[in-house]
Amino acid sequence: MNIYQKLIEIRKDFHALNLKKSGRNKFANYDYFELKDFIPKAVELCHKHQALPVFTLDETQATLTLFNTEEPTEQIVFSTPVADASGKGQLPIQSLGSQHTYLRRYLYLNLLDIVESDGIDGLSEEQKEVVPQQSKKPSLATDKQLEMIKTLYDAEEIDKMLGNLKKDFYSLTVQEASQMIKARSKK
Repeated sequence: MNIYQKLIEIRKDFHALNLKKSGRNKFANYDYFELKDFIPKAVELCHKHQALPVFTLDETQATLTLFNTEEPTEQIVFSTPVADASGKGQLPIQSLGSQHTYLRRYLYLNLLDIVESDGIDGLSEEQKEVVPQQSKKPSLATDKQLEMIKTLYDAEEIDKMLGNLKKDFYSLTVQEASQMIKARSKK
């Protein structure tokens, strides 16, 4: 089987399990999957279908790559831009742990094709007003991302891309910067 056939078999077998959600968002009144709810079964199914998921993280992007262990050059890559996951009163190491957990969880949701309700969709109108307005705006690119772009591209290339985006350099979003970095890193 190729990697795509394996992925669909993993997803089919996973959804037949009908796992229960142990996470509870009391504020928005909905349940969600925690990693402990599905990772053991995901590992078991990946082993059964001879596939290996590998999570990696750098300063701009988190990636979950599914490898075909019978043909390791076959792979499917799931990725997402890095986002801040710090909470009130957290130590920096706790924020880092939260970030890893959230990113890993969301990438596995993609790999396994798990559908969950959006936390915002489950909110009442009163609760939606409490959600910070900034959360609706895309985050601006980090200083590290901007520096990385400056090292990967020359000024003319950057100007051309910014012209296509109709933006100035410091208004790039995390996602746009991640895409620019990823595009050049592949070359």
